Amino acid sequence: METAADAVERGLWTPEAITAAELPARFRYRLSPAGDRAAQLP
Repeated sequence: METAADAVERGLWTPEAITAAELPARFRYRLSPAGDRAAQLP
């Protein structure tokens, strides 16, 4: 956390607001690959 804080203080990184629902599409990950498989079972 200290590294991120240093980057913000130095103006090297600006955090952006984002909702939890946007994260998987924006960063291309799945919350639960096992859950995806379970949803496809008959």
